[in-house]
Amino acid sequence: MSTPTTNNPAFDPNIVSTYTGQKWNDLDARIREAAAMLGYDEDAWNSGKVTHLLKDATWNDLDAPKRDAAKLIGYDDAKWNRIYASFHSAA
Repeated sequence: MSTPTTNNPAFDPNIVSTYTGQKWNDLDARIREAAAMLGYDEDAWNSGKVTHLLKDATWNDLDAPKRDAAKLIGYDDAKWNRIYASFHSAA
């Protein structure tokens, strides 16, 4: 399983999506749609990049459709917020 690529040493690769490590084209269409709603495209997904939403929005900042999309690909509020916090913790 691949790990996300970030330039953030505080990022914990163990708190990733259920589908991390699967290639974009191997994902079910509804999973790709959910991922796209969260800012992923084929390149970002396959390279393990973290989308701007994960860096810039807490779980509560997400609207209901984006929270539903995040849940579909394996995130919950705790997992999402740990990733967000890893980008905003003091170095």
